[in-house]
Amino acid sequence: MSFCKTTTTIGLLLFILSPVTLLGFEVVLNLSAPSQTHENATLKLSTGEVIIFDVTQHITFNLITTDPELATLEYKNSKKIFFVDAKNMQLKWDNIAGISIKSPSKLNVDYARIIKNIKIYDDEIIRLKTQLQQADATKILVIHYTLQLATEAKELAIFYEIKKLPSSYLAIHFILNHAKRKNLQVAPSRLFSLLSFCDTVQKKFNNYTICKKIIDTYYYKMQKNDTIYATYLPDIAGEIHNLKSICETKKYTYIDFWDSNCPPCRKANKESVALYKKYYDDVNFISISRDNIKANWLSASIADGICWTNLCDLKGKNSLVFSSFDAFSLPKGVLINQSGVIVEADFHPSYLSEILNSYLNIGK
Repeated sequence: MSFCKTTTTIGLLLFILSPVTLLGFEVVLNLSAPSQTHENATLKLSTGEVIIFDVTQHITFNLITTDPELATLEYKNSKKIFFVDAKNMQLKWDNIAGISIKSPSKLNVDYARIIKNIKIYDDEIIRLKTQLQQADATKILVIHYTLQLATEAKELAIFYEIKKLPSSYLAIHFILNHAKRKNLQVAPSRLFSLLSFCDTVQKKFNNYTICKKIIDTYYYKMQKNDTIYATYLPDIAGEIHNLKSICETKKYTYIDFWDSNCPPCRKANKESVALYKKYYDDVNFISISRDNIKANWLSASIADGICWTNLCDLKGKNSLVFSSFDAFSLPKGVLINQSGVIVEADFHPSYLSEILNSYLNIGK
């Protein structure tokens, strides 16, 4: 969105210079303050535009789309993040309450409620990130795992809030916002489910199309030639392990996804014992269980002779690592090289020996 500013007697009049492809609407923002002195306020739009205006005036501008525009208003020592989503919006400032918004739309009320409800998670995430910067080597993995859990909890809270608002633009907003944060080393969580839920959002919004594109290109399952991200999981003793770090220690890492209630999985576990010994020097073995009861996981692990890295977050079918690797049909094998790149994304453990021989050039 591009603006041309023209000062008039009634305030700042802003016109769109870019071609209008979809009819939007004119927005009038009025910021009322007790003082009538000529002081500046700053309005920052999510598109990058910055508008500085006199608080004794009002500003008028056009939105070229029907999508609400996220904005930040700064005045004195107060800052307010809100959606520009209606033709007439009243903003009020006072020394105690700061900036408040009055709009015909319910969008900002819902947004404010969600932000308030997830603040506890944001505070915890900030606290953990601070701890991470100050932690010694013995605590880093535990803090990483706790941070991963806190982030998942926040996303789950957002998910349930959005489920209450099936036709709100907020579903689109949080999906797009989540996509921008994927550089964080945290697995996709329940927000993934919003992608299918997004179909119920009103299609009048331009960004609806963008969200549909994200479904097809961004939130896909881990595939061959993808590089895995840092994922933290506990073992039976509670020690935290980073999958990506394990991969860096040997030429290849074999991950077996299994469940104690899966007979073919149990058979594969027992057959893997001899293979673990055979390929020990070149290959890491990791078993990741889909169990949600520790006793079941423990007894099956002992009975099957699992003596290598054995992980489980005890979340059952809700485990994010199973979702990320599309491990719903068990058992499932994945082979990763030392750089963290998936070289074989989906095979039955019975083919493990043949696959390893091929990659390690054994018998050639």
